[in-house]
Amino acid sequence: MWKRIFPDTFDNRYRGQKFALWLLYPLTFLNLAIALGGIFAKDGGAQSADGIPLDTFGNGGAEAVIRVVAILGLYSLLLCVFYVLALVRYRSMIPLIYVLLVVDYLGRRGIAWMKPYAHIASTSAGYFNLGLFVLSLAGLVLSLVGNETGEPDLLAGTGEIRLRPYFWKRDFRKRTICRWGPGQRGQGAKLMILVLRSTQRPKSSAPG
Repeated sequence: MWKRIFPDTFDNRYRGQKFALWLLYPLTFLNLAIALGGIFAKDGGAQSADGIPLDTFGNGGAEAVIRVVAILGLYSLLLCVFYVLALVRYRSMIPLIYVLLVVDYLGRRGIAWMKPYAHIASTSAGYFNLGLFVLSLAGLVLSLVGNETGEPDLLAGTGEIRLRPYFWKRDFRKRTICRWGPGQRGQGAKLMILVLRSTQRPKSSAPG
């Protein structure tokens, strides 16, 4: 599990369930919309979404709150850049992105519990954020299980791993076979490519 969240290198090989991959697209879009709303909305969503009573604040108080919300929106926008990078270039980051989404919600709830404030009325933002949390948690679980989208297939009973055709379909003349390295079988550790065979026969030299 930890290898999925913190791999040795970040590449474009996603190893979890495909549903978690596609689920991250709407989650990224929604987080982008929230971040942009915090920056460009008139009240930053402080009163309209979070129910903060800006009208009761003194001179400059409401403007200060709106400015802080806009700065938080900028930070959220920068995080969304990493979400987009994970989707288009570094898909092995997707489990880590889901961890960030889950920790972000739990952190916000913890801060709200430690430092509560009076709301002018109940808003739907709490239920909306709860829904995002549930989807993020489900995506995290699905991204940590399964063996899809680029992960090698284990051949039962043979101790071999064959790369899926997705990786070698551009050159049908070659076939790659991977085996467990010495002392690594059964540990699920690194793989060593021991055999690299080609079905293309070598050209015979013409007799002199």
